[in-house]
Amino acid sequence: MLIGSSSGAKQILSQNESLFSMQRAMSHLAVAVATASEPSLKARHLEAVQMIFDQITVPGSEQKQNSSAAAPDWEEQLLHRWFRWLGEPFPKLLLQCVRDPISEVQMGALRVLMALLRHQWAYPHFCAVNGFIDLLVDRSVANFDADALQLKHALVCRVVDAASPSVNAGQMELLRDYRVKGPFWLTPRMEVATEGAG
Repeated sequence: MLIGSSSGAKQILSQNESLFSMQRAMSHLAVAVATASEPSLKARHLEAVQMIFDQITVPGSEQKQNSSAAAPDWEEQLLHRWFRWLGEPFPKLLLQCVRDPISEVQMGALRVLMALLRHQWAYPHFCAVNGFIDLLVDRSVANFDADALQLKHALVCRVVDAASPSVNAGQMELLRDYRVKGPFWLTPRMEVATEGAG
């Protein structure tokens, strides 16, 4: 899927590649993420998904942008179509990967979410999954290391800044509170539990 990571490559695929072939490739990629038994292999499949949706080129420039730049309209439409070809269960599958106890799978899934949630069209798909916002603001995820906590906080910041209408007012309040308190804040109950464990 490296061939689909640049803006020019996406344009070539959209114009010259059989739509059925690309649809089949995206479907196979989703199946690979779901069925890979080795964590390292699952992480590589997740990285392929990330590269497709994260690396774009600003019109008139060959410089890749990976943070806040918006893709051209044609690319947004193309990426949305490719995302749908990953299949309806993919958002739920991705959240399951975030909960995976294996760090490389967990981090891979968080990076895919960072890539996808730069696109406004992604929010209705993920906000329709029960527990999505709860997962973002949950501070009791015991198997998250410091890197994962920082990446999840960056993801929350991205969701807040996107201000998608798919996120309701109550959810946005929770997300903003999470952002303000930072990635390492502990609730009093969690602090007591941590002290007791020591």
